[in-house]
Amino acid sequence: MPSKHSSKPYAQGLAYPTATEISTLQYFTENGCSVVPRLFHCLVYSQDPNMPIPGGYMAILIMEKCPGVVLSDFWNFEESKKKKIRKAFLRDFRYI
Repeated sequence: MPSKHSSKPYAQGLAYPTATEISTLQYFTENGCSVVPRLFHCLVYSQDPNMPIPGGYMAILIMEKCPGVVLSDFWNFEESKKKKIRKAFLRDFRYI
């Protein structure tokens, strides 16, 4: 179920990479995509002069943790496990 906050244009006025990531997650959440983590809420605020990047912004994304295999050690997996993950990725990528 999408967040009650999902209709807010979180990414408005942000730099391209950040805006794209937030907008994409928001789109998938609003359309019930089951293979991408749902975006529950996004906090964006400007950094004041006492913060690390004065005049910059900070975006905090609150998303669900997706079930599945953590891929940080993918290259160390056995070939059969890598093949299974690749197959699942291709299946779900077509869904997106």
